[in-house]
Amino acid sequence: MRLIGTVFYAGAMTAVFGFMIARARRLAGGVTDLAEMRAAFKAGSIPPGVEPSRWVPTFEKWERQYRLNRWFGPVTFVAFAALTAWLALSEGPVWWLFTVFFVVAMIWSTVDSWRGSAKATVMLDELRRRPPLPPRTDVPVSPETK
Repeated sequence: MRLIGTVFYAGAMTAVFGFMIARARRLAGGVTDLAEMRAAFKAGSIPPGVEPSRWVPTFEKWERQYRLNRWFGPVTFVAFAALTAWLALSEGPVWWLFTVFFVVAMIWSTVDSWRGSAKATVMLDELRRRPPLPPRTDVPVSPETK
């Protein structure tokens, strides 16, 4: 019975995360575009020759996520640290290891969220200042799309 539950849970999680990844790729314009956006975000600079209209929605989404994480991450990790501290006092000292883990995770989450939010804001401003790219002339256009 446990095997059946595990298989259904694994299938459901695979479907959910597969849907989320496919949606992120589709909204970004494809696998290569999303990989290029992530690399640019990691580097902290927008490469020349990108289409701002395709990049802005993805960076806006990332900025919203980082802004949400600025307060949600610390609240969550403080709650878990308080719980594990209470367990350490009532159940045993091994729970102090978990308390330390959650405090470190809270610090990391806070620093990463503030840095990511600031980086996304700067990169969005740069994308919004760039003019749209002219239409490509090296790609043949069918008469129906003119």
